[in-house]
Amino acid sequence: EAGCKVIRMGIESGDEHIRNVVYHKKTSNEQIRDAVRLVKSYGMSIMAYYILGGPYENKKTVQATIDLANELDCQRNTFFIYKVLTEEGEKQMLDSGAILHTETSDNINFGAIAELPDLPSKLLFRMWQQAYLHTLSKRIPRLIRAQGLGYFTRLAKYIYKGWRQGLSMKYLWSYS
Repeated sequence: EAGCKVIRMGIESGDEHIRNVVYHKKTSNEQIRDAVRLVKSYGMSIMAYYILGGPYENKKTVQATIDLANELDCQRNTFFIYKVLTEEGEKQMLDSGAILHTETSDNINFGAIAELPDLPSKLLFRMWQQAYLHTLSKRIPRLIRAQGLGYFTRLAKYIYKGWRQGLSMKYLWSYS
């Protein structure tokens, strides 16, 4: 009735310990599932945001995030690779045994800024790609069903405009 069509949810992690202790969210996976079901029951879309490779992360916790994203099946998912933005975040990364790569810290979305003890940056990047490929493989057919062939025209315009403005193709594809 109010015209709300999209809800943005910062889910952050599929691992409750990471979400609640590291990111201070105080939200269970079941509460997230309930919220997603409720939003979908009102016919609204969900844009879900996740962080991969943060303090104390490992292959298991990143996979839990990817698995939760797949289970929730939101209309749009964004997976960010963790970036240190606060002193607390830097302390957590160092306390978790991470080696920080300051030369990549200016990049908001691509490339790991740290080598975590149980999560090498190359593995993290592959898992990030896996997360996007899986969710895009569901999202694109939905968009084509909803928009028909006009989807491809809009996609081409979006990518061309972003490319002309100097944006990375990785960035453009992740938001397409």
